[in-house]
Amino acid sequence: MRFNKSRIISFFVFFIGYALLFLPFVFSVYYTMPANDDYAWALKWWSDNRFIETFERVRWNYMNCYGNSGLLAIVIQVLINPLYLFDNAGHSMGIYMIVADVIIFSGIILSFRKIYQNLFEIEAGLQLNLITFFTTAILATTYYYNDVYNWWSGMPGYSFGMLLGLATIAKLTKYFNTKKTKDYVAMIILGVLACTNMMFDVFVGATYVLLVFVFNKAKGDKLIKKVMPLVAFIISGVIQVIAPGNYGRMDRFDLERQGIGTSIYITFFRVVQRFLLTLKGKPWTLLFFLIILSLGLYYGTKKNIRLVNIILGAFVTIFSAFGGVILYVFGQDKGIDTEFATRINFFSDYITFIGMAIVTFAIGCWIKQKFNVMLKKSVLLVAVTGITLGLGALTLLTGKYNEIIQINIIQRADVIRESYYFWNEIIDEVIAAEDGADVVIKRENVDWCPYSYYTSFDDSVLPALTEEEKYGTCNQCASLYYDVNSIVVILD
Repeated sequence: MRFNKSRIISFFVFFIGYALLFLPFVFSVYYTMPANDDYAWALKWWSDNRFIETFERVRWNYMNCYGNSGLLAIVIQVLINPLYLFDNAGHSMGIYMIVADVIIFSGIILSFRKIYQNLFEIEAGLQLNLITFFTTAILATTYYYNDVYNWWSGMPGYSFGMLLGLATIAKLTKYFNTKKTKDYVAMIILGVLACTNMMFDVFVGATYVLLVFVFNKAKGDKLIKKVMPLVAFIISGVIQVIAPGNYGRMDRFDLERQGIGTSIYITFFRVVQRFLLTLKGKPWTLLFFLIILSLGLYYGTKKNIRLVNIILGAFVTIFSAFGGVILYVFGQDKGIDTEFATRINFFSDYITFIGMAIVTFAIGCWIKQKFNVMLKKSVLLVAVTGITLGLGALTLLTGKYNEIIQINIIQRADVIRESYYFWNEIIDEVIAAEDGADVVIKRENVDWCPYSYYTSFDDSVLPALTEEEKYGTCNQCASLYYDVNSIVVILD
């Protein structure tokens, strides 16, 4: 067997690149602590049998307190909760989350890699490796979503939902090429599961309509075979939307509802604004987008690229992000300048960044086809080097390099460790308390760190949860989990 020297070198270069992107994340997640919903989903309200507990929890939440992360997320949150499995011993929560994150984010990367490959009929090789890496770099260097990466209960609803949504589109685009029944069936199953999470309903449905009824309208299956998956996705989504628990959850916020028109405006404004502010405030992301554009100009595609399809792709990207965020904006009565939860930004950012990266590559391919651009490798290297030096200099001169997530995690490494030990000592004190005790803990607070997700104990004194509630604040759920009457943490 002969070794291909260039392939070996390429493998190690990309291995080092991905390691630089994600090893700081591994460090941060290692110091993970359990949070509110981690305790809530670990409680045994109905049974010591975890399967019975899962079934009952799904039923109760669907009827009484239902979130847009949906049915499948509840099943995962309860059934394989790390608190239930390891009781938060040592770094078990962090190690568990590292394993879960590696599996899920590998799946996310492989999914949009397959979307690139299938949409543009790209052969596996350097071109596909480069596009995949720079798209990943956009996602990994811009923002850190602590309540998705570090929070067990954030993972099933958000990052796992993202995996299911992207895997659905990857299977769909693969089916266009193979026409195999197994790919068709897999696409339907993945799509139905993704649509149990209301955030992904519009993304899956709108992208399906675009790809099947617009991009491939002139070829393919009979109408009934095209419509069946869409009907299945809609039914799955409707089951989530009509859940009585949606309205019960909204009532808990006790807000005066703004009009749906106002919520629509705020949602579109925030989604588009965040994307534009990212390009402006984080110059290196513009560098990655320009490199992806250059790769489209250099490599191109055998498929005929139409400008109208590029425009529609950009619209569906923004519309998909809008479709998930509107539920959050309307449900919690968010205003134009109010803070959005990090996990909601995760959803809109990933949809927008991945979608616009694909659109950017398509623009490069379209320019190459439209104007018969024949870009030499030397010209490509000069262009990429010039872009890198220019935007790299801008990043350095403006001090924005400190906002690159990997650099910032390294700078705050001591604070991340300190935060973990600080909260771990508090939990140890709660565990050591007598059963039924009223635990009051006073501490001098540590510095806030965006790369940790704290246990969220606060200084509130709330009544114990009743049999009818089955869900509560961190203080209430943790009290039940640790068999104490109440927990109050006072931070100076």
